[in-house]
Amino acid sequence: MTKSYDDLLDRFIIGDTVTAYYRKNYNTRENINIDLIQVERKGEIMLDKKEYEHKERALIFIGLTAGILTIILSYLYYKRKILVNSV
Repeated sequence: MTKSYDDLLDRFIIGDTVTAYYRKNYNTRENINIDLIQVERKGEIMLDKKEYEHKERALIFIGLTAGILTIILSYLYYKRKILVNSV
């Protein structure tokens, strides 16, 4: 799935009736909604929610890894700074 959903749009014909499940965007400054969860056409799933869940899991993993790495590097930096100042 591309970010602009071009590959998904290519599968539809003008006049198709689709059902789109998405997470509402409460940001009033932007008129976009990137949290498209599932799209169905005539009962056929065109975009599965598993892909959305996989994307969310990947972002959570990246965020947690960056947070833990930041804590470790901060600890090492301050520990080194304390040792240099005490010598």
